Amino acid sequence: RINCGVVSAMSAEQHKSSLHIQHLFDDEIVWVVPRKIPQELITELIAGHIQVSHPHEALNRYVDVGPGIPWHEHSENWFRSKLPNASPYFSCMTHQAAVDLVAGGMATCHSPIALLPNLSDEVLSRIKCFRLDEHVRKAALIMPKHLLTLKPFAEFAERLSEYFSESYLKTLNIKEMPRLI
Repeated sequence: RINCGVVSAMSAEQHKSSLHIQHLFDDEIVWVVPRKIPQELITELIAGHIQVSHPHEALNRYVDVGPGIPWHEHSENWFRSKLPNASPYFSCMTHQAAVDLVAGGMATCHSPIALLPNLSDEVLSRIKCFRLDEHVRKAALIMPKHLLTLKPFAEFAERLSEYFSESYLKTLNIKEMPRLI
């Protein structure tokens, strides 16, 4: 009874004979850290050259969003390999709550990039995000194929696709993960 939706492309794959599936964006996973933590400290920590101490203990804690997310195991493994002294100090049911804890300076977390444009300016001003370049899910617009024969639905699909490709994720200030040499 739904005319269209934005979903993970993989979840719609089995229905592709009856659905129009239009790629919108790649929903990357980013590492979110409190803005007050200096870039140099993050680079040294990722390189394994230092241990974290006060006042930047947030780097020793991360927010676990739970096993319900598709990349949960990947996230746990990332923290074990990149930040072996970090522990899952907090647990939340949503990425929004996890990012709010990071904005409060309490920990770090992984979050889908698609959440970021929907955060308040206050939260965005208190976090930094780093690309992991490791996990991506493809987001797609889906609708029954027959609806594309109707001009309003075809135009809607085109406008939504243009919006995502031109502006939705491009305005974010996401840093590249420090490279290890």
